Amino acid sequence: MASSSTYSNNTGVLVTKNSFEDIVEAATTILNVEVLVGVPSDTSDRPEHLAAQDENAITNAALAYIHDQGVPEAHIPQREFMRPGIADVLPEIQRRLESAMRAAMRGNALVAEQAMHQAGIIAQSGIRNRIDAGVPPPLSEYTLRRRAEKGRKGAQQELDLRAAGHAPGMEHAKPLVDTGEMRKSITYVLRSRRRRR
Repeated sequence: MASSSTYSNNTGVLVTKNSFEDIVEAATTILNVEVLVGVPSDTSDRPEHLAAQDENAITNAALAYIHDQGVPEAHIPQREFMRPGIADVLPEIQRRLESAMRAAMRGNALVAEQAMHQAGIIAQSGIRNRIDAGVPPPLSEYTLRRRAEKGRKGAQQELDLRAAGHAPGMEHAKPLVDTGEMRKSITYVLRSRRRRR
């Protein structure tokens, strides 16, 4: 006969002997999963039509890293967008992860996993929104000319404004957004922590 004994804990969840195994299983599952956000290196190849335009094309993962960290010797300034993008939405991410743990403590692994997916989507959106807002510094004239040669109207507008004496801006030609492929490649995955070993 199943016991109706309950155990108190600081989560406000009543744990019965009947539900203990479900809780252990759900909590173990959630604790062994991590949410990774960024550009996965194994799925970050640039589309064929873009790679064909540049025989030295690199992956979107490498591009994201280069732009996020900067390469001063190659005249590429740091435009950090990963950490600031996540920081913008961190309270919301934390709420979803707390929901995941509460669901796990109730023995509901499915709801916990859904909350972790929501946390990943929020983080992904935070990074993409940070890029959309424009990450300083504004583009160099060299980069603007290269974009204008490809027919990017915003780049030409920015060049014209600068030629008219306006200060460099990002309204018409945003850094990190040319074709939009790197931005689109920012995603999230749920991965087992055991895979890192």
